[in-house]
Amino acid sequence: MDSDWKLHKRILNFTVITSHKGEDIGKLVEVCLNNWGIDKVFTITVDNASSNDGAITYLKKRMRGLNQLMFNGEYLHLSCGCHILNLIVKDGMKGFECCCSRDSQCSLKFSKVFDRMADKDVHYSNYFNDKTKMLEIEKKTADLRDPVLARVAASMKLKFDKYWGSSEGVNKLIFVANVLDPRWKMEVIKTSFSTVGCSDEKPNVAELNGAARLVNVDVEEEENDIITIIMRRRKEAKLVEISNEVDKYLNDPPLFTYDKQFNILEWWKMNAVIYPTLSKVAKDVLAIPCSTVASENAFSMGMRIVDPFRSCLTPKMVEALVCSSDWLKGEEISFYRDPTKEELGTYAECEEIETRTAALQIAAQGATN
Repeated sequence: MDSDWKLHKRILNFTVITSHKGEDIGKLVEVCLNNWGIDKVFTITVDNASSNDGAITYLKKRMRGLNQLMFNGEYLHLSCGCHILNLIVKDGMKGFECCCSRDSQCSLKFSKVFDRMADKDVHYSNYFNDKTKMLEIEKKTADLRDPVLARVAASMKLKFDKYWGSSEGVNKLIFVANVLDPRWKMEVIKTSFSTVGCSDEKPNVAELNGAARLVNVDVEEEENDIITIIMRRRKEAKLVEISNEVDKYLNDPPLFTYDKQFNILEWWKMNAVIYPTLSKVAKDVLAIPCSTVASENAFSMGMRIVDPFRSCLTPKMVEALVCSSDWLKGEEISFYRDPTKEELGTYAECEEIETRTAALQIAAQGATN
């Protein structure tokens, strides 16, 4: 995220892995980070493959020793939310396989009828618009009237509990990001915890205060005790200031808006003057990708590049094509903006070089003649 609160995504590397072992993947990521000079890492978003867990374990062990992790790697591992939802739905669909295979042909025959009912029959539309939203896994597991749906709900509940059943296994930065939404603040966290039956687990604002340590500069211990005490007191005063700013943000009334186009980054940009320290925390937290969809799209792009007619491309050439395409698409090109001073200077240097080259060519031709 840049200074203007614009979120950017770039593919830095597109490399071939030697194996699917977690340690080998971790080593490759480490090489990519070192080549780009990235010496501080906050989070790494991966899907739930066991090899990725091994890669995170390797990176945490290596980078922790080099002091390259924020918060000592406590929030390094972030699971892809889309992948978890995909796994939950897949487990649920397994229970419908026997029914779907039998009824799919009948459903296809009457597909046009369903479309007409959606347009003409108000009760039909209301049923699917309202009732499906009321579908709850917990209730359906105990509903014996439909054993198939109860079995499906039970399998989905098991998968849900595996990843999101307890707040202990969830990266706490997800809670911090929810609190940093000015429309809801602590309301979503409190309501969600009570809804899923975790009312005894009270979300602590200390998590937000802990994330605020991002803006503090680590001070090495000095041999002089007086200097150490002064620096420690300065850090304590800074933490008190952050705490007061957090309290002010939470006590301020939430933003009442139902606009689907609401841009949370624009809101923090406009209110950075009111919450100067907390806005820095928001810039770091809200820049974290919560899914690996972007990286999956990169693999799809790679498959389009390495087609049967270009299967002899080297890995380096494929990486160059994928990264160049991604970077060019990421830039917002405008032909009508005024050039900057640096660009004007570059243009002047290019013209000067071209003029000198032309003069040398003319002189060489005159000497030849």
